[in-house]
Amino acid sequence: MNHSNAWTCVLIAALFTPGLGLGQTFSKDWPRDVIGLLREPSVQKEIKLTAAQLKEFNALVQKELGDAKIDLQLGAKQSTVGGKVLESLEAKQQERLEQIFWQRVFQVDGLRVFSEPSILKKLEFDAEQTKSLNSALTESQTREQEFTTKFNKQPGGNEQTYDLALSKMRMQVAAKFQSQFTATQKATWKGIVGAPFAGKFTNMYFRPTR
Repeated sequence: MNHSNAWTCVLIAALFTPGLGLGQTFSKDWPRDVIGLLREPSVQKEIKLTAAQLKEFNALVQKELGDAKIDLQLGAKQSTVGGKVLESLEAKQQERLEQIFWQRVFQVDGLRVFSEPSILKKLEFDAEQTKSLNSALTESQTREQEFTTKFNKQPGGNEQTYDLALSKMRMQVAAKFQSQFTATQKATWKGIVGAPFAGKFTNMYFRPTR
């Protein structure tokens, strides 16, 4: 397969077309979300965080952020603290933590993860895949709008039910697009997200409800 940087530029340009609301840069959330992820006991266990590391993490967060919960308004400060926390982790721990982060992005936002510039660069979509992705993103947005309109007309619906159903639909559209991946792209994507994380999240921020 012949890959071209030109097609990456075309894709990025299309994703930033006014009105589509696509092309989020999820990687900017990474350092900030480190703090919330490491507050989760299941994540601490998964990356084998030691008692000493946990103590150091809690002390740093308390000193820098106090009892503040994850707040988008504190994004810059949380990102700075998250960066410091990452520096205190071993390479394997950092790698697994980042894999869990991308899994959550994918589970919450589905196909949109492939509009992330850093992911685009690694997967190197060709012309046909680029066209397919743009079509799938448009289809996804249309289906989401239709789903939202239909859901709002149903009595007794709640935010969590809505978000879980929306996440499921996004994953279905994403799976359809992923069927076009080459063997190399499949291996690359597996390296990005790693083995499935089966741990539970206590903080709603990290469930597919945002």
